Amino acid sequence: MAGIGFEFRRLLRKNTFSGMLGAYFYAGMISSGPWVVSILAMLMVHVLAVLSGLPGNTPAAFMVTVTNLIAHSLIVSGLLQLVLTRYASDQLAENHEEKIGGALTGAMLISGLLAAAYAGTMIMLFFKDTTLTYRITVFASFVTLCEIWLLSVLLTGLKRYGYVVISYIAGYGLTAACVLPLEGSGLDGLMAGFAAGQGVLMTLLLGGLLRHYGAGKFVSLDVFRAARSYPQLIYSGLLYNLAIWIDKLMFWLNPATSQAVAGPFRTSPLYDPPLFLAYLAILPGMAVYVVEVETDFSEAYDAFFSAVRDGKTLAEISEAREDMESAIKRGLSNMAQVQTVTVAGLMLFSPHIFKLLGLSTVFLPTFLADSIGASLQLFFMVLLNYLFYLDRRAETAGLITGFLVLNVVFTALTQWLGPDYYGYGFAAALFVCSLAALPMLSRVVENLEYYTFMHQEG
Repeated sequence: MAGIGFEFRRLLRKNTFSGMLGAYFYAGMISSGPWVVSILAMLMVHVLAVLSGLPGNTPAAFMVTVTNLIAHSLIVSGLLQLVLTRYASDQLAENHEEKIGGALTGAMLISGLLAAAYAGTMIMLFFKDTTLTYRITVFASFVTLCEIWLLSVLLTGLKRYGYVVISYIAGYGLTAACVLPLEGSGLDGLMAGFAAGQGVLMTLLLGGLLRHYGAGKFVSLDVFRAARSYPQLIYSGLLYNLAIWIDKLMFWLNPATSQAVAGPFRTSPLYDPPLFLAYLAILPGMAVYVVEVETDFSEAYDAFFSAVRDGKTLAEISEAREDMESAIKRGLSNMAQVQTVTVAGLMLFSPHIFKLLGLSTVFLPTFLADSIGASLQLFFMVLLNYLFYLDRRAETAGLITGFLVLNVVFTALTQWLGPDYYGYGFAAALFVCSLAALPMLSRVVENLEYYTFMHQEG
């Protein structure tokens, strides 16, 4: 776990532009690599499917199906993501890493059953007019994606970033390799190739975890005990993913802002393209955040709790807390500056970017709103991560609930106001929640000695 931070410090100590660039490029890859790889791979498949002359809206139906599967699987798998990561971290801290493998397979069993029940119910209710092959591949892809998110979050929580990136490159490379030979079979062939590729990715991720943590029980339900100890993590994991996707779901489910594409799956032509393009804008900020967390904040965090465990004086403990507070402020400030420059650049050059990509300028207002919203999402996520680091589970659950409610209210308002306001509801909800989270984090850090020694739960 210390290896990532060591690599960043080694590059930064060079005190050269190339060293700094190398550190941030590495951080960008490990923080956003899986997501970027998956987006680029699916775009490549979409483009090649279009060029191959597939009939009608088949390429679009494939992309819409995959997007909907990703959204729903993230929400369903969110129930166990944070709980399993917290359990694994606790076992590593107590030198019981042999328990992680059994808990992982147990969590995957539970997640798989939940995913199968959810997908099976949805298919029976809403997929009657689709082919049998399409239904089977949708079911298999959904269950596999739920397991992939669980594995990815655990590996990321254990800071196995490099392995995650390599697995995604291999998995989505094989996804593309599986999809393209089957494209002649239309949507069914594309989905069969996608399902096969995701199965390979899941196997790679699972193999990497079990190779390191596979000792002990083959299947353990210890995650249930962790769930009873940390109920807020179940709540937060589910509602955070729902809050992130709720505005997209509202646009998809509203007949006035969407159109049917594949079975029950819908897309919003005015909302979806600029939104997913805007998410690429958070890459620079993600890179800065990872570098800051793995260097300054990680060192200050360890120093503070080492001072507490070693029984150092209150003055020494307070000094360590102040170092952690300074690291948080620097991290937030640096990330905010980078994202501000990034969004300003997008606003300035977006007409040229859209022309280069062949996109209509009708998307520009929504794209600019979504770029601001994506940056605010990153900022809000970082604030939540700091609170999770400091074990303030009740505060994070409250903030996530507020985000969900405000995103629903503000998105409904923008739908009522019309296309010129699309995207601003998502951004406004994140802006309000970030404003609420900042003083909350500041108060927690300022009173960290009290929270640590009183050990108040929640």
